[in-house]
Amino acid sequence: MKVFYVSTEYGSQQIVEYDITCPHCLKPMPHADQTIIHAHIAQESEQLELIYHCPRSVCDKTHIAIFEWEDKIGYLFSHTTPAQNIRVEFDREIQEISSEFSNIFNQAVISEQLGLNHICGMGYRKSLEFLIKDYAAFKNPSVAEIIREHKSQLGQVIQSYIQHEAIKETAKRAAWLGNDETHYTRKWIDKDINDLKALINLTVQWIKLDLMTLRYTSEMR
Repeated sequence: MKVFYVSTEYGSQQIVEYDITCPHCLKPMPHADQTIIHAHIAQESEQLELIYHCPRSVCDKTHIAIFEWEDKIGYLFSHTTPAQNIRVEFDREIQEISSEFSNIFNQAVISEQLGLNHICGMGYRKSLEFLIKDYAAFKNPSVAEIIREHKSQLGQVIQSYIQHEAIKETAKRAAWLGNDETHYTRKWIDKDINDLKALINLTVQWIKLDLMTLRYTSEMR
């Protein structure tokens, strides 16, 4: 765990290093002193606020990064304001199979950008369920309605209707982490929201490859 320090009106404060992205130009920023204009601890919320200045001349804007105190660790990054408004665009194959997956996933992205860390994971989990059920229904049209039924649990759908081994294994693990985001206690304590997103993205890529393979083998008989 790497840390750096900033000076505030209450002395030097330890911050766990994180990847800084300017919310205006969406470009990475260096952990350099000259990019931090001011550091302030809000008395009411006890949050640490750092005012950053983007060093890129084509941007040249400022934003505030908000940090929350964690005992024995220091200040952890929470969110930036104004919030980053980055929409994730998915390939045509994914959009055609499950347009609702894209919509739900991007709503989860927005909630994460707003610092709503306790609810964005549930959104990612829901997006995974739509993706898997829509893909499974496409691959198994004779039982599509059964797959999409409310009582059809995600884990059961993955086990029973996903034949592609890589998709099954990544989706299964994404579902495990997604369930952690909805439960009171976590099972996978060494994994977090970034691991969930990584597994969803892996699942998306494997599904895309499978769909592209089907399309080209069908077109070029």
